[in-house]
Parts: sequence; C-alpha cells; structure tokens
Amino acid sequence: MAIDYSPPSSESDSDSSAEETTQTNQEWQLKEAAKKKESPKVVFYKTKEIEYRSMTKRIILQDENGPCALISICNVLILRGEITLDLDCFEVSEQTLLNRVGEVLVERKDYDECIDLELVDGLAEGIIVDVKFKSIKDFVFTPKLAIFDSLDIPLYHGWLVDPEDVEIATAIGGRSYDALLNELTALDTQTVKAPNSKENGRLRKGDIEEEEALFKALTLSDREVSGVDTHRDSNERKAVSDSSGENGLTRKDGEVINGFLKDNASQLTWHGLFTLEDTLKEDELCVFYRNNHFSTMLKRDDKLFTLVTDQGYLGEQDLVWERLSQINGDSVFITGNFKVFKRDSGENRKWGQKHAIKKSENVFCGINSEDMDNTDPDLQMAWELQRQVWAGETGSEVPVITIRELREHISSSIRELRELFDGLFRFRNSYWNHKK
Repeated sequence: MAIDYSPPSSESDSDSSAEETTQTNQEWQLKEAAKKKESPKVVFYKTKEIEYRSMTKRIILQDENGPCALISICNVLILRGEITLDLDCFEVSEQTLLNRVGEVLVERKDYDECIDLELVDGLAEGIIVDVKFKSIKDFVFTPKLAIFDSLDIPLYHGWLVDPEDVEIATAIGGRSYDALLNELTALDTQTVKAPNSKENGRLRKGDIEEEEALFKALTLSDREVSGVDTHRDSNERKAVSDSSGENGLTRKDGEVINGFLKDNASQLTWHGLFTLEDTLKEDELCVFYRNNHFSTMLKRDDKLFTLVTDQGYLGEQDLVWERLSQINGDSVFITGNFKVFKRDSGENRKWGQKHAIKKSENVFCGINSEDMDNTDPDLQMAWELQRQVWAGETGSEVPVITIRELREHISSSIRELRELFDGLFRFRNSYWNHKK
C-alpha cells in the first residue's frame, strides 16, 4: 500500500495558485484584445444591379447601421462612371470603397492637397452635419465636408425657412441648427421657476442646481419626442456650431423657433422642396441630407428622385428610385426607366431565368451544409430572416438544400449531357456508316 507523505496544501498555496490563474486570464484577455486591434473586422456591403441611362450598374446598398455618407458618395461616383463595380460583384468591402474614393480624389486635376486622405477613412465613421436655414447649400463647414467639394459632388438640404414667414426668419436669423439647440436650452434653463421664499429656506444651492438640471433634461427629452436630434456628441456639436455671435433669444423667439422645429420635424419644408426643384440642373447627381441621413439624388424631367439603397429591397430588381415630391411621406417608387413601380405587375415580377439566378444569391446564403455549425445563433438568425423574406415575396417556404444535394444535382445534369452527346455521336457514326 503506497503512502502519500506529501504535506497538505496550505491556504497560501491556494491563494498563489488563484493569483497565477487570474494573471494568466488577464494576459490571455490582453492578447485577445491585441489580436482584435491588429485584425479589425472586415465590413462588407451588398450590391444591387440596376438600369441607369440604358446601362447596367451595380450600386451599394445600406443596412441599418451602414455609413450613409460613404455609400451615397460612392453611388454618385458609380452612376457618373468614376467608380465601376463588376456585375458579378455581389458584395464589396468597406475598405475597398474607401480606397476607390481616395483614388478618385487623387486622380482629379483640381485635387485639393489640403484634403488629408485620413479624412476619407473617417467617412466609415459617419459625418456630423450642422445646417443653416437660409440656403439649400448652407452648412457649417467641417474638414470632412470639404471632401464633397473636392469630388465635385453637390451637397444639399431642404430644411429652409420661407423668407415670407418674417417672424420665424427673424427669430432664427443666421443661426445654425446646433446653435439654436444650445440657445433654446440656455433659454429654458434661465426660465426655470424659482422656488418661493418658504421653499428657499429649505433648499440648498445643490438642490436648486439639481432641479435646474432635471428641467433641462426634461426639455431635451420633449424635443427628442418632437423629432429634434438631441443625441449628437457635445464636442463635435461645439466644433461645428460655434455660434453666429448673435444676441441671445427672447422668450417669444423661443416659442416661435420651437413651433418651427416641431412643425417641420421631417427636416424638409415646402419652401425647401420648391427651392431644390428650381435650383438643381437637369440630370444633376448630388447628395441630399435629411434627418441625419445622406441619399444619392437626381433631377430628371424637373422632378427629384432619391436612389433606393435600403438592403430590404435587394430582391426588387426594378425598384430603383423614390420620388421626392412630398415633405411627409406618401412617396412613390420608380423603376430604372422612370416609370411607376408596380410590385404585382407582370413587368416588374419576372420570375424567369434572370430573376431566378438573382434570387439564388439570397437562397444560397441559407444553404444547410453538413460542414456548417447549425448551432451558431448568428447563422440561425440569418437563416430565419432569409426564410421570412423569401416567404413574404413568394408565398412559399425557402427551398432548403444541402451541399451534397446540390452536388448530386449538378453531377446528374452533367451525366445527362454526356449521355446526350454520346447518343448524338453514335447517331452520327451510324449515319455515315450507312451512307458509305
């Protein structure tokens, strides 16, 4: 019988072992973080084939969180022919798009060397924009906005004050949107009802400041419900909206401006829409800014159209444009030939070979493979979304096939072709032998 003479482990040994384990875990976490930093995630965007000026183009689509400024710029360059994507390019990486934009910038003869190409990479993070209300071209300048000028891409908005509305125009003056927010917040803070004399004896200075801060937060929350953007980064807001130096707002001005912002929360007014229609040139491609979103826009036959880049319309090959003719919804979808898009019409729902091939791009994204980990929650979610999209468009379940079934189908087709050619070859030999 073997006897173990090793001494029992002490508490100090256990503590040192735990410390070593903790240190090892921390080192592993640091290494993993370093790997992620060294190898950033590669972002891809889907593309869609459309008809434009009797030519076939591939445009970039946007998902929910895609950088719309970069995508709108790229789509303008694609439609102008300065960037070309292969027709079989169903996805494109974000870095590829940034590189293409940088190449176009450098190749332009009037390239502004003051534009740092690092600013182009910053397009992937988005652009903070601050508008003024007198002109469709009036934006508070930032270095990133200079990229539009260097690419000769006009940038417009339609959130204008009608000069005939003298009261509103006078109250806003030359202030920008962010400057208005800052002054309205300051005005609301100044007009906080002071505590009465009895309450004042009970409240300390810190309590009064806390009450004012609460009122300020509630004011910002009310504006957010009305459609006013209050979540922009404070530092960036200060950088783009160091105010116009005008005198502070009066209480009456505040009421007038709040009414304007609430009534025009869509950030497009009738005066702005008419000004856009009158100012843009025929067949002019530009970028339209509205509600923190950038869209590729075109004027054709004196009408305005925005390019439909929502990834949800990937399967609708003929849906290309959206008519901009209203300030609040009621839009009309337009085809690449600038006809009204009718989803259920035979012209727009061609389930022939061409569309079947296009649809296979989506179907094969959900193929079940024996080599694929079907327990992956992200994969399961993607498959479920694809199933819902297919079912909504066709009224039937997604045809699920495995890689093995696909290979067997291809092999069977090849065998049938071989048998056909063998039969033709035998028939030809028999024919010539008979003739001899």
